[in-house]
Amino acid sequence: MQLNTFKEYSMEWLHVKKLSIKQSTYQRYNDCLLQHIYPYFGSLAIHQIDQEKIYCFFELKSEELGASRLKIIKYLLKAVIQFAGNFTKTHTLYFEYIQFNRSAKNKRLNTVLNKADYVILSNYIMKNVNSLSISLLFGLFGGLRIGEVCALQWKDIDFNLECVYVNKTVIRIKNYNEIDKKTMLIITAPKTETSNRCVPLPSFIMEIIKKYYSSDIDPNYYILTNKKIYKDPNTVHKSFKLLMRRLDLDKNYHFHNLRHTYGTNCVRHNVDIKSLCEIMGHSSVSTTLSLYVHSSYEQKKEQINKITIP
Repeated sequence: MQLNTFKEYSMEWLHVKKLSIKQSTYQRYNDCLLQHIYPYFGSLAIHQIDQEKIYCFFELKSEELGASRLKIIKYLLKAVIQFAGNFTKTHTLYFEYIQFNRSAKNKRLNTVLNKADYVILSNYIMKNVNSLSISLLFGLFGGLRIGEVCALQWKDIDFNLECVYVNKTVIRIKNYNEIDKKTMLIITAPKTETSNRCVPLPSFIMEIIKKYYSSDIDPNYYILTNKKIYKDPNTVHKSFKLLMRRLDLDKNYHFHNLRHTYGTNCVRHNVDIKSLCEIMGHSSVSTTLSLYVHSSYEQKKEQINKITIP
């Protein structure tokens, strides 16, 4: 194998890796290489990549990218260089010391609905039984991701156990067929293996779902459309944003904030962390702890108000 540059080794690595990863993951890796890594390292021979170049690169990229994207880039650099080490001499590089702060965007996505907005949105869900309210219901009272909600079929609901089985998600990927549209929707496995899960739903939520359900409907129909076609997550999110404006709620809320609000509420109501980890589909308890076990301002204020004059 006559390989020399980082780009050549990365293309070979990605070709091998493609056999064991999802299509969406392959696309994400390929995009990161093309957009961020190749302009800096692509033409360099592997032995020319040293620790100083790595640090300078991440110092530059940290100013424009969020932590999640930086972690993918870090993984790709490390994986390709290790792969190249099987064929040629490489520098010993230390990636474990490269850490990233959570970006402002990620912080926004982890914002929870305040108490007033939570009540208003909950009331809307209770009083309006339609496709949008059902999608919000699964986010706010089940913690589902927007793609998981769009992929739900009626056969995924167990009315006896009062739970929903999450086993797939709808995502948008690039369409490499230039004749057609630039992107396309596909149904794929959930984000991680642990995202395959059974999510118990409150009984009052099941009653709302029953109002939306028809006993003669095809169990293979998708819940949000009541048809054999699934809804585009972008369409659901746009409807969500329009509703936020209509209800005069915070315009910065994203659909994902419903999931984070659900997780936070579970902690406030003393749901044990192991159970919450499984319900949320997290890969580890540490993820659940870092996301949800923290005090809100309201909680801090409540505790401080317990202080009295002796």
